[in-house]
Amino acid sequence: MLLPMCQILAAGTGILQNEYLARAILTILDFLRDQAIEVAPQALQFFVGMIGGLSPRNPEFTHAMFECCAVLLKLLVPSGVAEVEALVLPALGAVLERGAEELLPY
Repeated sequence: MLLPMCQILAAGTGILQNEYLARAILTILDFLRDQAIEVAPQALQFFVGMIGGLSPRNPEFTHAMFECCAVLLKLLVPSGVAEVEALVLPALGAVLERGAEELLPY
């Protein structure tokens, strides 16, 4: 169920930066918790990629993307910090280099 929703976000079909779809994904991830561990690395990679290429037009969408990452990080950090850092730090570094002030509080 998550992958088709993520594909819609990635394709940008429908409403661009759809915060309702992002919140729905967040709710599903939060509900599944440990059951989402199988798709968590791919999902985290997807959301980090979305954040890295994000032009913050919709603050609610941006916030939902970071919340999705937070839920996934809670699942993945106990199993391997180094793998998570390898996924997250390059994208966050790109955000800082780009100077997107809207994303700095995150």
